[in-house]
Amino acid sequence: MSETSRYFKYVQYDWELSKSIVEDSKPQKQYMCPVEALVNIIGGKWKLPILTLLFQETKRYGELRQPLPGVTERMVTMQLRELERSGIVQRKVYAEVPLKVEYSLTALGHSLEPVLQVMLSWSERLFIKLRQAWERGMSTSPTHSREQLVRLRLLPNQPDGVGQTRRERSQNRWIASLALAAPM
Repeated sequence: MSETSRYFKYVQYDWELSKSIVEDSKPQKQYMCPVEALVNIIGGKWKLPILTLLFQETKRYGELRQPLPGVTERMVTMQLRELERSGIVQRKVYAEVPLKVEYSLTALGHSLEPVLQVMLSWSERLFIKLRQAWERGMSTSPTHSREQLVRLRLLPNQPDGVGQTRRERSQNRWIASLALAAPM
């Protein structure tokens, strides 16, 4: 089987029928740079909180889902499967009744901890700067009026949307937002 046509196969157990169903996933995506691959692997609304919980210790499914408010069971399951397929998380099923499943980090998953620590410290510094800007009032009120933007030729001299295509209206809003953010 060639490298480009390799498929991941994973097994889903149907306990009532006592048979396994094998599903093919999409072919592995080719990335332009390693950072893109990393962001794809750990990106997602719930993956970082799940990884943070697993850095502490091995957890069962309920222990992972409970501290995540507003997440559905389906979403946690999907995120765990993606992390498992990426080799970040391992799933261990015990042959017990009721079924017991534990999730833990693989060696590759544990190697992400220093990377995530650096991201955390950087985001904390960013958050402090954003909060300081908010407290100074930089992002609470516009600094330029529509008339100033028309004079600077950043907006057309006509009411919004008159005689413009969607693209032109979108570009004008984008240019105006840049001008509002930049000090004069």
